[in-house]
Amino acid sequence: MKRLTADDMVREYLKRVRAALESLSGSRREEIVLELEQHIRDARQGLNPDDEAGIVGILDRLGSPGEIAQASGVIPSSGKFDIWVPWALLLGGLVFFVGWLVGVGLLWSSQTWCLRDKVLGTVIWPGGLFLPLSVLLGVGGATSCTVSSSGASQCHSSGFVMPWPLGIIILIVVVAAPVTVAVHLDRVRRHRLAA
Repeated sequence: MKRLTADDMVREYLKRVRAALESLSGSRREEIVLELEQHIRDARQGLNPDDEAGIVGILDRLGSPGEIAQASGVIPSSGKFDIWVPWALLLGGLVFFVGWLVGVGLLWSSQTWCLRDKVLGTVIWPGGLFLPLSVLLGVGGATSCTVSSSGASQCHSSGFVMPWPLGIIILIVVVAAPVTVAVHLDRVRRHRLAA
C-alpha cells in the first residue's frame, strides 16, 4: 500500500472538510476551504515539504472536519429512522428477534450516536426486553408437586431454578438496563435535534 505524502495528507483532510461542510452553500464551503488552505500554506513555510509529522501537527491544531463544520454552523443531520432506534432495541426482540437486529443496524449506520452509545445499545441487553419477558412467562425451570396417599407432598424441580429474591433482583436489572439505555439513546437523539 502506498504511503501518504504530506501533500496527500493535506488533500485528504480538505476533502473530508468539504464533505463535512456539504450542507453549506458552495461559495461558503469553498471560502472556508480556501482559508484552511492558506493557513496550512503559511504554517508549512518553515517546514520541510515532506515533514509528515509537522503536517499532522498543523492539521491537529486546525481541528477535525467535524469540529470545523460545527464551528461553521453546520448541524449534524439526524437520520430519518433515528426516532425508532431506541424502541426497536428495547422491544424489537419480541418480533422474532428481527426487530432488534434492525434496530442495531439502524443504530450503527446513524451519525446521531457516538461509538460509546452504539456499543451500549448493542450489548445492554441483546434482544432488549425479550429475555426478561420470556423469564416472566415461565421459560426455564418448572416445579411439579405430587401428594401421596398418606397426605405427604413431594415437589421436584426441573431446569434451572434460583432462589426467588435473587431472581427478582436479576429480573429488575435485566429490565432496567435496556430501558435505561433506550431512554439514554432517545435523550441523545433529542439533544442533537435541539442543537
